[in-house]
Amino acid sequence: MLFKKIRESRMVAVLLTPIGLFLGLFLCFIAVRELVLNENIAVHHAKTLAEGENVVIPIDVFRQRTNEGQLVHVSAYPMVDGARRDELFEIVAVNAIKLRRVVEMYQWQTEQFKGYDTNYYQLWSDQVIDSNEFELSTKYHNPPQLITEKIFIAQQVKLGDFMLSTNLIEKMNAYQKFPIIDSSFWQVQENLRPILQNKKLHFEDGSYYIGDNPDHPQIGDLRISFEIIQPEIMSIIAKQVNSNLMPYQTQTGDEIEFFEYGAMSAEQMFENEKISLFFNKIYYNFTGFIMIFLGFYSLFFVLWIAKTTIPFMGNSSDLVGWLTCLIIAAVLTLTITGFIWMDYSSITGKILVAIALTPLYFLKFVRKPSTSKLAFLPELLPERIVPKKNNGV
Repeated sequence: MLFKKIRESRMVAVLLTPIGLFLGLFLCFIAVRELVLNENIAVHHAKTLAEGENVVIPIDVFRQRTNEGQLVHVSAYPMVDGARRDELFEIVAVNAIKLRRVVEMYQWQTEQFKGYDTNYYQLWSDQVIDSNEFELSTKYHNPPQLITEKIFIAQQVKLGDFMLSTNLIEKMNAYQKFPIIDSSFWQVQENLRPILQNKKLHFEDGSYYIGDNPDHPQIGDLRISFEIIQPEIMSIIAKQVNSNLMPYQTQTGDEIEFFEYGAMSAEQMFENEKISLFFNKIYYNFTGFIMIFLGFYSLFFVLWIAKTTIPFMGNSSDLVGWLTCLIIAAVLTLTITGFIWMDYSSITGKILVAIALTPLYFLKFVRKPSTSKLAFLPELLPERIVPKKNNGV
């Protein structure tokens, strides 16, 4: 009923036609551009992984001079220098790759209710929320965070004779909670005296609390806990440069330097990278597919409003219209993907193009008139009266 009123209203049709055309063309253009860009990146990454898989050399963690400058694979338990220290809170983490001070502040946050009403509520967050962006910033104000998050990182992490690069260490994020005790409470209180600004310091459940009452938090109160990354068996693929493991420059122009926790073979690590690449590609392809579908649906909807329908399209509000847009989006998405992947693997590209053409088969079902429409056609009855013929004719 709503679609019929829209179609019959000339003013609404004049208003929606340019909007629909712009939206449809814009969505299709953005979707195709992003598909081409992301597929080219995926193909480039696939070439990089294939090159690395062909040249990688599994070695022992005790350095071999013969592999200098080569892409190598090693597995071992890392050794860490010294201990990580947070002097402000008197925390010492022995044999830890990283020590992280986690700081949460009780703050105001907003959300839109039914698109126009703004709801203000309080929450704990480890991210500082800028209350200056609020409409009622004077009433709902978040104070500056007195203590910030900080990460203490080991200067040297070694696998046997090999030193890990800073880039590899930064990628490590398998944090675990680091339990602390209150034996240094009074010293911590003394350290924080210039910062607390008359706020109270509490210790509970292995963490610090800055505020009057932990059971009744107020805006600006802080919760401070600690996490560490402990050494565990790691597998690394990187370039051997003297006693360092560094990024390996491939002929494709990309670099190879990645790790996984646990003792894994080079084949397993490259396979996991391929699986990760595949799922990332699926996400971007699905996003492009949805955008193309919405773009074509907008264009067909404009044609329907203008009462200029495509023969097999029908009304855009019908199931036939949705199905046709889905088929076109699937064909375009798979076709673009297939042609781009032909540059890397002609077989893969041809298979994708063949799959892309398959949905076109279902369009023939869309062209068929429905049996419900045929039921309203008038029945043709055979003529029973034969007209007389003129003599001599």
